[in-house]
Amino acid sequence: MHKVVDLLVDGYLNLKVSVEILNLFLRIYTKNANVELCLLVFEKMLRNEMLPDVKNCNRILRNLRDRNLVAKAREVYKMMGEFGIMSTIITYNTMLDLFCREGEVEQALDLLSEMERRECYPNDVTYNILINGLSKKGEFNHARGLIGEMLNKGLEVSAHTYNPLIYGYCVKGMVVEALSLGEEMEVRGASPTVSTYNTFIYALCRQGQASEARYWFSVMLKKNLVPDIMSYNTLIYGYCQWGILMRPFPCYMI
Repeated sequence: MHKVVDLLVDGYLNLKVSVEILNLFLRIYTKNANVELCLLVFEKMLRNEMLPDVKNCNRILRNLRDRNLVAKAREVYKMMGEFGIMSTIITYNTMLDLFCREGEVEQALDLLSEMERRECYPNDVTYNILINGLSKKGEFNHARGLIGEMLNKGLEVSAHTYNPLIYGYCVKGMVVEALSLGEEMEVRGASPTVSTYNTFIYALCRQGQASEARYWFSVMLKKNLVPDIMSYNTLIYGYCQWGILMRPFPCYMI
């Protein structure tokens, strides 16, 4: 396969045809998560002034992100800019997610500013990624500020927006704030998920409020959400930890 790639980049075929075939190779390699071959073709194309399709560049970045190859992802992103490959919202969101996974939230926020300067405006996925990253760092006010920005821009908020912040509050023992945010999300039209209620149940059980946790379990049922194994285990653990005799509660097929 390397020989075929070399023949194509060396110009044995029409340039347009060669680029189309090489892009096809890139798509196949990225689909199969073959990072080494992706990078080989990507770098050879650029060295020979053949620009890969930005969609393939984005696929390469996602593969690198998923393998935690941070340095290489930065390198690919930098090369895209140097060779004039225009980043898309998917490019930026992938890099933002990469930075936030690494705890580099400040760098993610710098990239947000960069994308706005280049008139590539953030979408709901962009904000959800940043809110998740900020919540993990305990920067709750900043995260809430971004939710406000989303609403002002008319972007859709969802459980993906609120759940990370709710979880962050609960980890810090800020259960009142978490429950208040749960109310807000419903007012904003974002439906709580099983994960949302599991977080409430976990936080309340940790604080010895097993009865309150049971209440949120029942709310989940009333909303026709099916509890998972985490829901039951957390509630049972909370009752046992505080020595509270449990009343029977319904079990559903999970």
